[in-house]
Amino acid sequence: MPRKTYKTRQREQILAFFESDPDRCYFAKEIIEEGHLDAGQATVYRTLAMLADEGKIRRFRTGSGDCYKLAAPHSGDHMHIVCKACGEMIHSDCKFIGEISRHLQSEHGFSLDTGSTVIYGICRNCSEGEA
Repeated sequence: MPRKTYKTRQREQILAFFESDPDRCYFAKEIIEEGHLDAGQATVYRTLAMLADEGKIRRFRTGSGDCYKLAAPHSGDHMHIVCKACGEMIHSDCKFIGEISRHLQSEHGFSLDTGSTVIYGICRNCSEGEA
């Protein structure tokens, strides 16, 4: 049975927070600290889970915990690259993504949803810090 959604002030505040910087990925802790919300920690986590379930925001798993980003439509082939160490997310829409998508379709009969595709790894900053 689908979860009933309520239009609450906290929900609207959290969505507005994401809409203010739609390309940035946030950890729940950052939203709580930076968001200037009229909501407690439990409400923020619960609201993030509901918004992710509804497809209004996207949840990405990182080595530092889950981060969230506004689920905005993009045109063309693209994917998200997420650092497992620090959680940085890079929105990549280079032509290589289209090549991967076409290869998977022609060679494997697999249709890639590039808008939902996430590649996990370690970003340059974290790699250089580990060296």
